[in-house]
Amino acid sequence: MSFRYACVRRLLAGARDSRAIERTKAFLRDDEGATMVEYGLMVALIAIVCIGAVTTIGTNLNLVFSDIAAAI
Repeated sequence: MSFRYACVRRLLAGARDSRAIERTKAFLRDDEGATMVEYGLMVALIAIVCIGAVTTIGTNLNLVFSDIAAAI
């Protein structure tokens, strides 16, 4: 292997490495998908709270209607 070939090979490897590093940096800086994930998590949390509230209220309403039916 000649010295010139070795130098060119090393330069090309460095160029590929720097492009890969730049792409990785750009990927890490990109937060477009993070916003969608945050909204998805908020919707899931709100849905869990709503389901819990409806379950609790539904149970309490059932007891109220049972008491009313027993009183009649």
